[in-house]
Amino acid sequence: MFGGLEKLLDALTAVDEHSFGKMMEKAGIHGVARGEVIVQIQTMVDLEQRSCGELLKRTEDSLSEGLSLDKESFDEYIRRCMTTSESESAPVSTTFSLDLDMAAMSRQDGTPPKDFSHAPEAVFSKLKKPGKGV
Repeated sequence: MFGGLEKLLDALTAVDEHSFGKMMEKAGIHGVARGEVIVQIQTMVDLEQRSCGELLKRTEDSLSEGLSLDKESFDEYIRRCMTTSESESAPVSTTFSLDLDMAAMSRQDGTPPKDFSHAPEAVFSKLKKPGKGV
């Protein structure tokens, strides 16, 4: 059953005693009263709501501690952001440099292939051609 404990509680309170008995019989459970199950599930719902409320309160408290809107904190944040360059803040492993051989590149012929075209029709015709064996 989907929808959590509250939906289960709603479904069980809507079911009459006879239907509940048949459902328990199909599940192979004997000797359990509908009222007992409803009380247990209601207890679980109450506990879940209480724990969720406490978790929400703790989350709000921790967020409010971390997000201060005072002027000194804001000025300190801006100062740190403005004085740290990107190269200082980036880890060494993520920085790289490409050494291009400009002399070799200038010796190459700069003409595109003969079948090169920006026209949409040419692009689509290239896509429709069967592939060549590799």
